[in-house]
Amino acid sequence: MRVEVVIVHHRGGPRLLRTLASLHTQTLPPSHIRVIDDGSGDGSMAAVARAYPHVEVTVLSPGAGKPSVGRNLGLAEADAPLVMLLDHDVALEADALARLAAVFAADESVAAAGPLLCYDREPDAAGAEDVIYLGLSTLHHLGVSSGGQRDLPAADHAPARPVRSLPGGNMMWRRDVAQALGGFDTGYAFGWGEDGELAVRAQLAGWRTLLVPAARGFHEHRPRGRARGEAQYYNRLRLLATTVNARTALLLLPAWLAFEAALFVCGLRTGCARLQARAWRRLLRDQHDITTRRRAVQATRRVGDAALLDAESLMQDAKRGGPGLLARVEPLITRALALHWRAASRLMRRVDMQPPRAEPLHLPDGPIGTRSADDAGQPNTASTEASVAA
Repeated sequence: MRVEVVIVHHRGGPRLLRTLASLHTQTLPPSHIRVIDDGSGDGSMAAVARAYPHVEVTVLSPGAGKPSVGRNLGLAEADAPLVMLLDHDVALEADALARLAAVFAADESVAAAGPLLCYDREPDAAGAEDVIYLGLSTLHHLGVSSGGQRDLPAADHAPARPVRSLPGGNMMWRRDVAQALGGFDTGYAFGWGEDGELAVRAQLAGWRTLLVPAARGFHEHRPRGRARGEAQYYNRLRLLATTVNARTALLLLPAWLAFEAALFVCGLRTGCARLQARAWRRLLRDQHDITTRRRAVQATRRVGDAALLDAESLMQDAKRGGPGLLARVEPLITRALALHWRAASRLMRRVDMQPPRAEPLHLPDGPIGTRSADDAGQPNTASTEASVAA
């Protein structure tokens, strides 16, 4: 299957050139590479033109503002059946595209798949031990993407596993599915969480999203402190407001209210309460847009909330020896939320929606996920399957 690569870039400089270099060593060469630049104005695009003149460059107006705008443009204008979305600071191991493409060839129910994202190293550094930056993740019923296996050593030859959330700057999509779902919701704020919501919508519509640990990406991690705190608050609230059905919301309302109150109290101590208040004001201001989005999401869903949400641990930092207070109270909070979830999920399963449909959703041109004869006959399909099995 052919794969196009879309890199969304903003002032990446040498990191962008490193990402492009990793794409030119792939065992499954991309059919097309496109860099979409958010008006960086730092000379990066001139450097790309000199080093890789065959790479297509699109420059958006300065401050066009969000990676999802560029991702949607890349998805809309791609013509390969698979599109790999990358941020400018993620370099891929040489067989990453081949291993990801093989998953799609083997299973037509897969809408998106991502490589295991590890802390930065040179992709061709032999013998280096990989440490996970973002791996398996779950979606807590409070709207938090939890888990992730951060800071654990990466196991070799682990099988592909379903995940609830995939980072937008490190995922491969079946193009027709992403387009049918409407692409990324650009109403989310720029910050963590604005990219994984498309994977959540795909699962609600009955598709699978997978993590492929045998494929590796390497991410340059830069701590951001509270710079995106307000965006995180807002994006979590927007996710709940658009994806969770009304019955689920009523059942989980006590836990939601208690959690918001606890966040606010903690915020008063840490100085983050202002960010939370601004996020709530923005949520109320965007009520019309959120209502419109909610109708669209609910119209495509085929899976009940009980199959999507869970009550895993919330706070990764507490498990890694983070702030002392959180480390002490996290087990109690997790236990209380898990007990409430256990009771609520039982009720949800009794009155929840119908089980996932056996047949795929349909596009005007035919069923999503059914490859055309041309795509099925691509010469690279057999080699990619072999590379995954190796």
